[in-house]
Amino acid sequence: MQNKRIMKEKIVDYVQHCFNDIFSKLRADTEKQVYLIEERNKDLNAKCTDLREQVFKYETDVVERQTQKQNMLALTSKDLHSTWEEHLKSRSHLEERVAQPDEEKAELLQQVDELSQQLEIESKKGMQLEAQNHDLREELSTMRGSHEKLEKSKSQLKEEVANLKHHMETNMVDRSQIEQYKREVEE
Repeated sequence: MQNKRIMKEKIVDYVQHCFNDIFSKLRADTEKQVYLIEERNKDLNAKCTDLREQVFKYETDVVERQTQKQNMLALTSKDLHSTWEEHLKSRSHLEERVAQPDEEKAELLQQVDELSQQLEIESKKGMQLEAQNHDLREELSTMRGSHEKLEKSKSQLKEEVANLKHHMETNMVDRSQIEQYKREVEE
């Protein structure tokens, strides 16, 4: 019986020793995981800060573009194309970052969608401005045609005025001669 008791104590000591080893390993693994998660969290915070800066820069660019909307009437299709390429590069850059962990991926996809919508809005505004530019050029062309017609009419009127003045001067001479003849006849 004493052997059984000694055996039980040894078994209990052995189990406690195994339990302590397992517990120590679990604690070490947990601390390691906590450290890795903290490091990953630091990386994610740095990336989040970077993305915030990019979004801020993009929003600043959008505000600048909106204030320069008046000047965009002169924007050519080549300028629109390069702007479109610039936005596509920004979008590609963000899409590359989307290949990161799921939490970041969802956030980046949302940002890509928002940027795509803003890009589409800006592109539509650019096309509208280009259409307005085209309309204004046609209107300018029409006004130039009207101006040329008015210039022709003006020179024709000047000619007519000159002819009328000449005719009037001629008639005045004729009248003065007629009156002189009348006086001569009356005398």
